[in-house]
Amino acid sequence: MLKSNRCSIQCNTLNLPPRPMNPIIIETDIGRDPDDLWAILYLISTGVDVRAITVSPGDEDQIAIVTWLRTMLGLDFAIGSGMNRTGVLSCRGSYHRELLELHESPLSVQADGDGAEIISDAFRQHPDIELVIIGPLTSVGRYFRDNPDATCRRATMQGGFIGYHVHGQPCKKVDKF
Repeated sequence: MLKSNRCSIQCNTLNLPPRPMNPIIIETDIGRDPDDLWAILYLISTGVDVRAITVSPGDEDQIAIVTWLRTMLGLDFAIGSGMNRTGVLSCRGSYHRELLELHESPLSVQADGDGAEIISDAFRQHPDIELVIIGPLTSVGRYFRDNPDATCRRATMQGGFIGYHVHGQPCKKVDKF
């Protein structure tokens, strides 16, 4: 049972009929808003074969969240850091920190390795691996920059808010941003 002061999530082994699923790599910026956590939980609940999760920028508290998730669900996948920022904590006061504290989990954890290298290893082990991108293309971008001949069977990307400072077009601004 994943628990929070705000909600509870019952995670059971799904009794779904076996079906072939391609392995996936998830690139995320988990840790500030709960949307990426819910997206990852949804993907896992469908039975996808998560082989790696890379985190951008990869602060140690972001890695702690993904490590906690891997442990709580009893999964086996590599966790990579997009920028390898050790000693940096960026999720103070977030929903995720509350989950870690409630489950008495470490608030700071180092990644298993560099995100681009973990992606490279995953592609070597699983040539048919697919990408699910729900955050900035930090590790994925470095992987394809460093491997210009690399190809990917499929990539699914979720769009997000790019920031008013990026697009520079006149528009009505939402107070939250």
